[in-house]
Amino acid sequence: MTIYTSRPAAAHLPHPQQQEVQLTSELYGSHVVEVVVSGQAGPLQLDGWRLRLWPQARLGDATLELQAEAGRGTPDLPALLCDLQRLGYTPLGPLRSRISRP
Repeated sequence: MTIYTSRPAAAHLPHPQQQEVQLTSELYGSHVVEVVVSGQAGPLQLDGWRLRLWPQARLGDATLELQAEAGRGTPDLPALLCDLQRLGYTPLGPLRSRISRP
């Protein structure tokens, strides 16, 4: 039996910390964006946002799901993109909105 652990395709790419798998039918994020992760990327924490990152993407290093925390009002998406870049996660393209279905 072979155990598979995901690793970046190239040794110089950062390996985002793995998160616990949770089985649920609920959509986690209300916005999705692919990102390039810099070698000096900091912890992925932003006040007022729930974030989930996984190392599969078509164009970048990872896909990021985002959801504004309840009671936050209308999110400032351009400011969010700047905050992500400051942390070392460069968005590729605009945020795509998801529509939750019951």
